Amino acid sequence: MPVLDPEYYFSMVKKGFVATLCLVIGLHTLINASAATQVKPGAPCTKIGSTRTIAGIKYNCVKNGKKLVWNKGTKIAIPTPKTTATPTATPTATPTATPTATPTATPTATPTATPTTNRAQWKIGQYMDGWHWAVPGNKWVSGKPAPECILPAFALKDFVDLSEVQWLIPPGLYRSNDYKPHGAIRWSGIPEPYKSGVVVRLPFDATIINIFTNFTEEGVFQFGVNAVSDCGIMIRVGHLYEPGPDVKELLEFVGGLDKGTNNEVYVNAKMPKGTIIALNVGQPFGTAQGTGAGMDFGLLDLRSLNKNPPISFSGDRTLYYPGFSVCWLEAPWFSNEDLQTLAKIPALGGIRTSDYCKNSG
Repeated sequence: MPVLDPEYYFSMVKKGFVATLCLVIGLHTLINASAATQVKPGAPCTKIGSTRTIAGIKYNCVKNGKKLVWNKGTKIAIPTPKTTATPTATPTATPTATPTATPTATPTATPTATPTTNRAQWKIGQYMDGWHWAVPGNKWVSGKPAPECILPAFALKDFVDLSEVQWLIPPGLYRSNDYKPHGAIRWSGIPEPYKSGVVVRLPFDATIINIFTNFTEEGVFQFGVNAVSDCGIMIRVGHLYEPGPDVKELLEFVGGLDKGTNNEVYVNAKMPKGTIIALNVGQPFGTAQGTGAGMDFGLLDLRSLNKNPPISFSGDRTLYYPGFSVCWLEAPWFSNEDLQTLAKIPALGGIRTSDYCKNSG
């Protein structure tokens, strides 16, 4: 009987293992390549708001015209947890005991936790558990019992600094070849230098239910948000330029920073009062009419239809904003002090009345 050479035996086993390993790697590569080709920017998708992650890039299904397509995707970054410094107790000198005086312990104040945004609960899609537009019905409804609204809606100082505003425009006017249910606030324009540092904050705890982006004709990035309180008061701000940290992450979450996008996306992102929406507003450079520091501002009461919308807005979705916008220059939306502040700001062209503002002149 022939003797089996051990070196020959082990060499054959090694070759068989290498061949098997190459076959497995090849099959895995083919499977990944097949999956990757199914999702790419501009390729058709089937469900708006759906997501796919390929090679560390998260793609979102968005609406582009009449088509549903995958956006350019965003690179998934691992968030760095924010640590809060633990307060260090300050040693207290021990008083020397005397026959007549007894030292009294001084109570130590408990530090108050700062509210933070829970990004893990952000979602893309209409917020059906809270305030959302109902069809049929053509009205705003809340998916859960809403608390009673306490007016005034909020303090203007918690929203934006109006001390250097040049002029404002009331909501509810036909201008710029379109009907504007929102008003506008302007800090600077051509030819003055751009007014930087206009910070816009959430004036109450809110859920951002829409975020929208566009690029001006001169290629300047703009964005805006719809933010709703639990009771149904909504602010709509637009023509914002530089997002705050949380809103910047939300824009990246929905893929809204892709150049060329011009859309409005349903989202569900709860953020606390004081969250910075924008660090700068308007268009800092260019020659267009809108160049300068300014923003659109609309205030809506989603609980009931405004009695003063134009007759032409008696249709369905056309009531979405115009039917529920209110005049933020009049009571009861702001305190008397805030209304006096607004009354001192000049109106563009001297026009202070509109379809919504009947007593602001």
